[in-house]
Amino acid sequence: MAITSASPFTAELQFDLVSYMRGENLLFQNLSFKLGSGQILWVQGDNGIGKTSILRLAAGLTKPQSGEIGYLFNGEASSPENLVAFQSHYDALEPSFTVYEELDFWADIYDSQIDSLSCVTQVGLHDRLTVKTKDLSAGQKRRLAMARLLISERPVWLMDEPKAAMDEAGQALVDHLMQAHIAKGGAILAATHNQATKLSKNTRRLLLESLS
Repeated sequence: MAITSASPFTAELQFDLVSYMRGENLLFQNLSFKLGSGQILWVQGDNGIGKTSILRLAAGLTKPQSGEIGYLFNGEASSPENLVAFQSHYDALEPSFTVYEELDFWADIYDSQIDSLSCVTQVGLHDRLTVKTKDLSAGQKRRLAMARLLISERPVWLMDEPKAAMDEAGQALVDHLMQAHIAKGGAILAATHNQATKLSKNTRRLLLESLS
């Protein structure tokens, strides 16, 4: 389910009356929203309120206590592993890999047809190809995580604090890549504790508040 400019598509992620508990705490109840092609939904709220849990649910990494999470590609039922790519708040890079080896590894995982070098170039790490990921700065690691989203070719991006550890240029890069993704029909669900950025006319905000 790769996305290319030559093959128009529609993608949709839907939460239908989803409730989720962490331990004994109910984080949210009967949460419903729909995210489609060309849209960005920012999830905001205090730390520990459930922003990351929503992303993990959308990625299929955890299951809700109740409710349904649906995935559609071109109007047909899909699955999270075929529809979404998840950029965690933790970079989760293999420290012994070089930048190029890291992306080649994920290209195999995603069965991607995109050239790894083009993704590295887009995130400004073309001069770091042979550097091990453990030797990258925090901002460079986030750039490499963005390249991993690019190489995934998945239509729905799940992003947890996408601008964390980024300098001003890095933050502008994130905005640019997110805008480019939705411009070609992708969708983005992003969690942040910072101010939500309006990146298109289809930018929305979901504010989580404590149930207690």
